[in-house]
Amino acid sequence: MAWQLPGGGLGGRATYGAAVLRACREAAVEELRTILGSAFAVRRPGVELSGLTVRGEPGPVLVGAARSADDLLVVGVGTRGRWLPGIRPSVTRYCLAHAKCPVLAVPPNPLEADLAAMRGRTWPLPRMAGEQER
Repeated sequence: MAWQLPGGGLGGRATYGAAVLRACREAAVEELRTILGSAFAVRRPGVELSGLTVRGEPGPVLVGAARSADDLLVVGVGTRGRWLPGIRPSVTRYCLAHAKCPVLAVPPNPLEADLAAMRGRTWPLPRMAGEQER
């Protein structure tokens, strides 16, 4: 997992002390543990699972972690919104273009998008026979 300081990458304008750096690093490690724990809750014999957190831009960090042609780099293809593509390049595209190993790009689950669209939506209540609409 690549992580960056709040407000930007390595060249951010804000200056942070060692305590903030340590807290950000620990938060990234904990988030990675949670993600890996939920994704791989069932352990398989013979399958080695390891996590790595690195401070830096996500694309180069992920490509650097998957150095061998025998590796498999799995990246999620999230929705980027209308403005984000012009601001920040796609991590998935970077990995597909620069990785020396196979890259598996996993699209978002369409059911999650449907569920998110339904949140906050008001549903009409069914009317009884003869009931007038208000």
